Amino acid sequence: MKKSIFTFVILVLSVSLLKSQDPRNTEISKNTTYLEFGTNLIVSSFNFNYERYLLTSKSENVNLYGRAGFGAAAIYWGNAGFGGLLGLTMITGKGSNHFEASGGLFLGYEKPPPAGGNGTYFPIPLLDLGYRYQKPGNGFMFRAKAGIMGIGVGLGYAF
Repeated sequence: MKKSIFTFVILVLSVSLLKSQDPRNTEISKNTTYLEFGTNLIVSSFNFNYERYLLTSKSENVNLYGRAGFGAAAIYWGNAGFGGLLGLTMITGKGSNHFEASGGLFLGYEKPPPAGGNGTYFPIPLLDLGYRYQKPGNGFMFRAKAGIMGIGVGLGYAF
């Protein structure tokens, strides 16, 4: 009898230590918005971006986002103007620290000079590799990147 009471007490006390799942939010954010600045010796850019979750790999370690944005870009000794961008972003990892790769196209438009003439469209390919700090769930997002649009940073919010 004493042995069964002792076993019962031990089981009741150990229940508080058992967990069926991790209580922390591990779900990936579906949306991210951020401001980004980048520069190098050839081009500079400042963009507002929106990313939307598209899919996750079977291992749940790689996530793919669609990316759209608008902003300004300048090619030194060349075109400068406002435009938009479209691309894809791949983020790896499950925690707060991620490797990311992003590719796409920025299409800018330079207004014609005051003396007349035609405006000019100028495409700039996007290819960035970098680091992203973004906790699972909602919250602050930071990215540091290097690529065709230069070395840059982005600050934003994931929700």
